[in-house]
Amino acid sequence: MVINNLETYIEKVMLLNPENTKEPIEIVDSLIATVDLPFELRKKIIIHQDCVFHTFEGINISFWNTLIQTNKIQPTWQNIFQYFNFTESKGNEFLDTYLNIEKNADTLELEMFALEGDKDEILKFKQYLYDNIAIHDVSYIKLHRGINTRWNNFPKDISSEKKLLLASNNFVVLSKESIERPDISWRIASALIQSNYGLFVRDVESYKDHMSFELALELYQSDLPENFKIQLSRIVNDTILAYDNEIADIAAPFFIKLGLNVIEQDVAATLIYFVKNVELGIKLFKAYLDKFGLDESLEIFTQKIEEWDEKSVIDMIKLLPSPLCDISVYGKNPTIPFSERNLKFVSALEENKVISSKAVSKDKIRIHTKRKP
Repeated sequence: MVINNLETYIEKVMLLNPENTKEPIEIVDSLIATVDLPFELRKKIIIHQDCVFHTFEGINISFWNTLIQTNKIQPTWQNIFQYFNFTESKGNEFLDTYLNIEKNADTLELEMFALEGDKDEILKFKQYLYDNIAIHDVSYIKLHRGINTRWNNFPKDISSEKKLLLASNNFVVLSKESIERPDISWRIASALIQSNYGLFVRDVESYKDHMSFELALELYQSDLPENFKIQLSRIVNDTILAYDNEIADIAAPFFIKLGLNVIEQDVAATLIYFVKNVELGIKLFKAYLDKFGLDESLEIFTQKIEEWDEKSVIDMIKLLPSPLCDISVYGKNPTIPFSERNLKFVSALEENKVISSKAVSKDKIRIHTKRKP
């Protein structure tokens, strides 16, 4: 009776029994292959039964949408690729929804991406996934971990969140083209550089115009190797250092190791001016004095006197050439040549009570140091 009235059995018994969902896959496969049954009825069988098909092979293409739509096809790269080709290499909302199912994305992430097919078609498939704005961020990055392909640039229309995920997972190669696009924020740029820090160090000068305060600060605060941060200092300019006091103390140790001989004078001067750490400031001042001479150095020193304590100022004075260094000796009354530069310097010392007083004449300035600290 069942055989003779198969259609009636399916409609009145199988499909009406909510517990009859565990038919063996061979039975379900046989039923949907029975061409004498109405198409819509066979589609209802697929929807009703819980079985998941391992492959599209041998299944009428008329049912492929239903299999994807109802999640009744095993998530393998070959199955997804085959269905993608079925959609004429365009994909569709059914496929997007299927890929957004967490378990499917998890499975594809762990499966080796090895497809059989035309190379150009495989590239189209990868590009479809790369450009896809309908796939949720979590599934998106899992799928790309499965594909494991590095791209030369970011897709144009995907969200900033997806771009950040691609950069953080090293799926985009660092280059001027990939980092200087207007839609690439400093956070994305930072992730891209950190994932490609070797390339960054190799071509560091080419990224000079793209560096900003936020980007430089995050890179200095990252866990990247010391040499990276030393080379980064080559392209951190005075505008960045002057933007906020926070960065000067973080960057100073790397500038010191880089050496002021390869740094522009404005950058070095700004770094000294904004650094708060006295020990770093003294090291920078000594290097600046050695490179740029007394005139330039004394002007910067004069600006720091108000900020630093007496001991730190005395330690800085000790670095100066004679007779200026004699001002560091308590109880001594040295004389230095008169100049507007020297007068400004000594006046700042007096105003901040580093020395007791001064006596100014036409050609010299006599300094009365304090008898003791």
